[in-house]
Amino acid sequence: MLTQIGFLSADNPRQLMVRVRRMFSRIRMDRMEHNMMRGMLKDIQHKLGRSVEN
Repeated sequence: MLTQIGFLSADNPRQLMVRVRRMFSRIRMDRMEHNMMRGMLKDIQHKLGRSVEN
């Protein structure tokens, strides 16, 4: 999804993804925040025309 919206370069995704994973590992989301994030990402995928998998 990040490459599809132009945020992540397909040529060198590793560096950014390491930083994204590190950022999310520091964030301690509660269940409600986690569900909100999943809902937002699911809607983004839907708007981009991609199938959503659980």
